[in-house]
Amino acid sequence: MQQPREPWASREPGGPWDPREPREPGGPWAPAGEPAAGPASAPRGRDARPGGPARRGRHRFEPARLLAGLVLLAAGVTALLDATGALTVRDAVLLPVVLFGLSLAGVVGVLTYAVRRHFSRRPHRGPRPG
Repeated sequence: MQQPREPWASREPGGPWDPREPREPGGPWAPAGEPAAGPASAPRGRDARPGGPARRGRHRFEPARLLAGLVLLAAGVTALLDATGALTVRDAVLLPVVLFGLSLAGVVGVLTYAVRRHFSRRPHRGPRPG
């Protein structure tokens, strides 16, 4: 029977890093304080922001997703309490509340998009002379 291959057994360029090999100094997993090496570490796309550090692994705050998650969480907790008998809720009330909450989350998402688009198109205003 053949031995299973390790996930890092691939030797193609750009393949996974083999943890059994010593790490090159300044590589992509360099500890803090050790300079990163090569163009692979240069920020690209949205991460290449002038005047600030790259935001690797970070996401924008999405208020619409937060609102939708809270609405569905509240609906789930309400349904659970209704199922256990701790709370009595009619189905005719829960469904419209969930639909209204998700619709509100959609409106918040559209407003967030419009505001971000508006502010991304404004020219940068530096300090005023004088």
